Amino acid sequence: PQPIKSVEEGLANFIKPETLDGNNQYQLDPDPANGRTEKMMVDAYKGLQLADLPYILTIQLKRFDFDYETMRRIKITDRVTFPEMLDAASYLCRNPKRKRRMSITDDPPGMNESDPERMEGESSLHSSSNCETSESARNPLWYDLYSVMVHSGSAFGGHYYAYVKDVAEGRWYKFNDSVVTEACWQDVESTFGAQGGMATSYLTTATAYMLLYRRREESRKALRKLEVPEELAQAIKISEEALKREEEELRIRRNTWQINVYHGFYHSTVNILKDQSYHQLLEKVKESFNSLKGFDVDCIRLRKYNPSNDLLGLPVLSDEEDNPAVESILSGNINLAVETRSDLAVPWKQFQPNSSPVRVWLSRDITGEVDSEVLQFSDENDVFYLQEEDTVLDLKRLVMHQYGVDVGELVVAKYRRHSIHREVQFPENASRLKKMFSQWEEDFFFVARIKSEILNSLSDVHLFKNSIMSPAVLETSNKIKILFNDLQNQSIGHSIIAPISDSLQTAKERMSSMLETGCESFKILRKAENGMQELNRMQMSLADLGISRGGEYITRLHVEIGQPSKASIYQVQLHLVDSVKQPLSWKELSTVEIDDDLTVAQIKVNLIENLPDSLKCKIDSSNGIPHLRLRAPSSLRFCPELVLCDDMKLSSQYQLENISTKCLFLELLPHLEPKQRAESLAVLLVRWRPSEYKCDPVEEMIIEPEDTIDDLNMKLAARSQIDHTKLRLTQRSNWNGFAKLDLVKYHDWNSLLAHAKMSSGSAIQALALKEEGFYYYKDGDEELKELTEEEKKLYSAEAEELNNSSRKYSFTSGLKEKGLKIR
Repeated sequence: PQPIKSVEEGLANFIKPETLDGNNQYQLDPDPANGRTEKMMVDAYKGLQLADLPYILTIQLKRFDFDYETMRRIKITDRVTFPEMLDAASYLCRNPKRKRRMSITDDPPGMNESDPERMEGESSLHSSSNCETSESARNPLWYDLYSVMVHSGSAFGGHYYAYVKDVAEGRWYKFNDSVVTEACWQDVESTFGAQGGMATSYLTTATAYMLLYRRREESRKALRKLEVPEELAQAIKISEEALKREEEELRIRRNTWQINVYHGFYHSTVNILKDQSYHQLLEKVKESFNSLKGFDVDCIRLRKYNPSNDLLGLPVLSDEEDNPAVESILSGNINLAVETRSDLAVPWKQFQPNSSPVRVWLSRDITGEVDSEVLQFSDENDVFYLQEEDTVLDLKRLVMHQYGVDVGELVVAKYRRHSIHREVQFPENASRLKKMFSQWEEDFFFVARIKSEILNSLSDVHLFKNSIMSPAVLETSNKIKILFNDLQNQSIGHSIIAPISDSLQTAKERMSSMLETGCESFKILRKAENGMQELNRMQMSLADLGISRGGEYITRLHVEIGQPSKASIYQVQLHLVDSVKQPLSWKELSTVEIDDDLTVAQIKVNLIENLPDSLKCKIDSSNGIPHLRLRAPSSLRFCPELVLCDDMKLSSQYQLENISTKCLFLELLPHLEPKQRAESLAVLLVRWRPSEYKCDPVEEMIIEPEDTIDDLNMKLAARSQIDHTKLRLTQRSNWNGFAKLDLVKYHDWNSLLAHAKMSSGSAIQALALKEEGFYYYKDGDEELKELTEEEKKLYSAEAEELNNSSRKYSFTSGLKEKGLKIR
């Protein structure tokens, strides 16, 4: 068919009747009253007539279709014009005769007598009694276009907007999301579509798909001024105020920068408006770090900083600049490092941009802390910034300028802690420091003030152990810095330095004195992958807590008020296993506290109190121990496996401490737990009956560690009444089990008798038995049942469903597009 070029042509075709002839004739029912006793096929017309039109006339252009050649949705961009004023009178038929059967000799509705394609002998339908035309039907029936909805894009996505006409003023406006602009009729005409249906640009893909016309009536003129009810006016006012607040908040957000500030081990994010001053930024930085509370703002300086490689850049503000706005000296989302000085009289450290920090431990006599014959190093390290080409001598000069000591008295030692041994080096003055860093080892740099007579002996590394530096270096390099918060004010921080060989209990006692509260009154927590983790094993070494940062052991802990939990108590997710059948399923029940220092039987008794009443009533506890089974999860996947024995402690069977996601599986039993030894296995068995094409219910057998394959063969033969020479056993399945068709095709049915001849050891080891999944057995001489076609389909569907348990489904909408097709 030829594409429709206008809405008027489309409406005419919409009501044009369809000819029913040839193989598509119309069937007349018998009509004895008119002498027709049988059904009769006749030529006819089929069509519709419009008796009236509504005040608001909505016309949809079907711009979307499905191409059955390419099997894809398409958008139809053919040019279809529509008038700004539509005369709909010619499409109406007043007082139509309904349900009238028309033969081919009747005129089709809407056909004009002057139509050259009219059949010979036909008369006008309008001049017949089929459609009585009133005088008003010949008068124009005007509709004015007042809205056009437009779609731009393709059949797979796009954008919607609308043109709306102000009827009173006769102006067109374009409504595009929240943007409203004035338009003209030429803009509306641009949505007619592309000539020939070839869309070559964004503009030609923007096509009208919904037209709204309003009938022209004198009694319904557009009103310009409306009386707004007071309640509505108040609601509008509140809405406008809320909008202004949102706009102001948006303005603040758009003009706010988030600046990452680093100060030692600490990091904070500071929010500041772009038009605020540099001094205001310093005040915010000072408030963000508890360690800066005692500093004057003029003793704080910010430098550009690259945290990925620990590179320090130039100061944000030079000494010549006064107090400019932040936006004039910074760009958004940057990283800054804090630099401090003790007093206004102390000059700022001078160093070049792109310098790297080197953490150095200085002897106490350099920093002026002590003047002792025994060499000691400060607990806190000092940081010096050096460039790539700087040498050991440059480091000594920085120490000299900072503390006023003679370069000739200083010795630099680099101490490297390997995983196996310790190594010390006394590099020469010309050695470049950056080349001495190792990515994989832990390097410590020490600078000491040594008497001249001792300096020569230190040039020999082998004499290090006997030198006065040895005990001081070893003591300092084996310390850890612990940072923790205050109990009353989370923003206040504390720190202690302790030997890494100390226990957590020793560190907690020192923390207790600083927090001024007893050890039993607060808990220690550490951030873990799944949230905050309480540290309750007080005998653990501090070395297990620390991370190395430039040769410094450091860790951050969190303390909070509360009774510390017992070391053996864990929060465990409990899952309930449904009745044991294939496939096995389970669901999450609750999270409970479990003490792994108790026996499994004691844990079961304690669990009863935490179970819902609907589950308690199903559990038999007549023997003092609930008839329950606890299973530990598989080490490879999240599913139940290890059956836990009642009389043994949980910690001796399963290590909850070493598991990140702690969970156990609960199963209801009709009797007490039959497994008595941890070395035994509770194996689940299913008998396959080929002659009946079915599986028996799941049964359980306890296999002891000393049972041989021959013992297993005899046990299974006695249980199943199958001759032990004919028993066949499969390998283990997963918890889904095997489908019946898979069991038929299964070729690896093991003869236990043959295995017994090859192995005299434990059946558990020889057959690699586990408590996860099902084992199937059968009589090797049992014949296979022949299936009907219906049964084959049924079992094939069962196999497909079981083997494709991860199958994905897709859903499609049942809605169908309806409307006026363009072509």
